[in-house]
Amino acid sequence: MKEKGVGFFGMLIARNGVANGAANHAIIDQWVHSRKMIITLSNEDLIKMIRLRDSGGDPVSYVHAGVD
Repeated sequence: MKEKGVGFFGMLIARNGVANGAANHAIIDQWVHSRKMIITLSNEDLIKMIRLRDSGGDPVSYVHAGVD
């Protein structure tokens, strides 16, 4: 994640998601100190997004729904 190219956005995909712990603190720290946004997705999230796309929906709406 750097200024040029993709920029300050990343996706972390983990089979079972990211547990509330050190990983979450690292993700929050990246946002607070470097303005780097990292979202996490699990296998279940990816499956739901694929099913949504297959039914004619927009998988991005699934990610937006998780944002508070």
